[in-house]
Amino acid sequence: MALHIIFMPISVSHFLLTTIHAPNCSELVMSSKFPELPDNVVRENLFTSNTQHFSPVLQNLLTRGVYKDVHIMDMGHENADFLLQFQDEEDDKFVNWGIVDLEFRLHSVGQIVETVDWLVGYLERDMPKIPIRLFTDGIGEVRLVDLIDLHMTITHLAFRPPRAVFGTPQPTPIFVRMAHPTASGWALPDLEGFTYDPEDPSEPRDEEMLDMLRSRYGSFPKESNSERVLPRPLRKMRLGPLLTDGRYLFGEVEKILPQSDVFLRETFHDSIW
Repeated sequence: MALHIIFMPISVSHFLLTTIHAPNCSELVMSSKFPELPDNVVRENLFTSNTQHFSPVLQNLLTRGVYKDVHIMDMGHENADFLLQFQDEEDDKFVNWGIVDLEFRLHSVGQIVETVDWLVGYLERDMPKIPIRLFTDGIGEVRLVDLIDLHMTITHLAFRPPRAVFGTPQPTPIFVRMAHPTASGWALPDLEGFTYDPEDPSEPRDEEMLDMLRSRYGSFPKESNSERVLPRPLRKMRLGPLLTDGRYLFGEVEKILPQSDVFLRETFHDSIW
């Protein structure tokens, strides 16, 4: 059974969830635009205590799917889209749903944090962390990446930085976080694929990205007594089409990652993965 609840007011979506019982649901598609309610809007206004009969359904669906994608996109005007899509087929631009497809229009980082916290509540505590592909589009909040990676395993990260602003360039937080390990280890320790996909050219940011790759994956002194643990090697690196000098970046990345599959995307139609 497939259940699609799309383009409905939040009150109608909630009512349908309270009244429909679908224990054998094999496909769930929801699309909701929330008013500017408190941060815990999903838990308090959609999947509430009156929809507990859907908990087993969500728990089952979240264990399925070959491709598990989480997209967080800045939509402007203090709006952000949180999209979770699990499917057995690679992303198809003409099919907008898979096994589970949840799309929420939110209004703050706090709402996104609470939505992620709500989502991971359906994951079994004793099950291995599920591997996901995370695409952050115009969202530069490192705490979101850390929170998701705490409860899931980010194996692929596609990063589209917030648009560059005039003035003195500021460090890109995610690059700072990825460049050096902390006492607890490397950020994103299971990362296998990374996509750098800016929408506007910025030479300082491009160089910052290269410096991050050098710090994280470049050559280190091979002292026999070195205790430095290296991160997992990167298998794939994708570069977006709107770069200051794509060919230069491609060459530099190949020098840093000689064993990786490096690909320069010609258009936005090419897969980010």
